[in-house]
Amino acid sequence: MMSSDETQTTSSKIKQVYFPVGNSYHQLSILSNSGLIFELRKRIDNLRFSEQVKEGRELRRKNAYFESGYSEIFDVATIGYGGTKPQNISVLNNQYGGKAHLLLSVPPVLQQREMRFPTKNFFTQSLRYFDCRAFFERLDKVFKIERDGQIPLGKVRIARDRCLGDILEDILRNVMTLRVASTEQFRPEASSISSDQKIWLCEQYKRERVNSDDWLSSICEQIAGWIVSGYAKTVKQPVMLGEAERQFIKDYIEDNREVLK
Repeated sequence: MMSSDETQTTSSKIKQVYFPVGNSYHQLSILSNSGLIFELRKRIDNLRFSEQVKEGRELRRKNAYFESGYSEIFDVATIGYGGTKPQNISVLNNQYGGKAHLLLSVPPVLQQREMRFPTKNFFTQSLRYFDCRAFFERLDKVFKIERDGQIPLGKVRIARDRCLGDILEDILRNVMTLRVASTEQFRPEASSISSDQKIWLCEQYKRERVNSDDWLSSICEQIAGWIVSGYAKTVKQPVMLGEAERQFIKDYIEDNREVLK
């Protein structure tokens, strides 16, 4: 610290820390601990350049077995202390030529989740109409087949049911993924998802899902509503579905309700 008649200042080249004391603070200059710094360098050098490590690397290049194994440290940086006169810092600094090692210190790389567990509604947060666009377009072609045309009505119905089955299968694929994710991502205190969707999606509610059917009717109705809405919003110039068509879609889901468990 340099002192003058009016003020006391520290070197601008040294990191400053403001440490609170009461209603004021103390300004501290943090200096590196030579003993710790060069002990770290010694350990890193031993891990990187010891005879055992050299032997292990040589055996690895030959694709040979190395019983004791060895460790590697990557992305090690080197920092210099003392500029052109490292001896002015400390004896240890002079001994190592003013060169010390720094380990990599960066934020962790977070794994991208394939799917986030919904907190409010599965059908608005975890499903996208666009993902089923191809199925909706196929369904639209089936709806627009002329009843008195060359294609028998039986084949038209089979094609329609296959489209609905493919959509239901895609929904279930998402459900199965969420059931696996629920063990880590589902937080009851942060979730406002409905009780029927909790039973359907959460692995924690597996026993209730298997032993009870009270939740199934509500889920079937929600799936049918999502299909009708997805068809209307995805396809250009969709057919206006009447009450009979909506009821058929709902009945189709009800007939296959057991697969939802």
